[in-house]
Amino acid sequence: MQGGGEVTLRECRRPWMADAKRTWVWQSDDEAELHAIATRQQSEIAGRTRLRVLVAVLGE
Repeated sequence: MQGGGEVTLRECRRPWMADAKRTWVWQSDDEAELHAIATRQQSEIAGRTRLRVLVAVLGE
């Protein structure tokens, strides 16, 4: 342990967390909007792919 009661990541009770590096950064409004757009696009692509697979399977 380090001074002041701090626990280093290496001394953590869960060793698998020792190598994890987590950075929390607040998104700007612009970044949040871009993320939302990308998520919607991925969802639309997944929906079209699902439809194509369904048509291909039922068409056989």
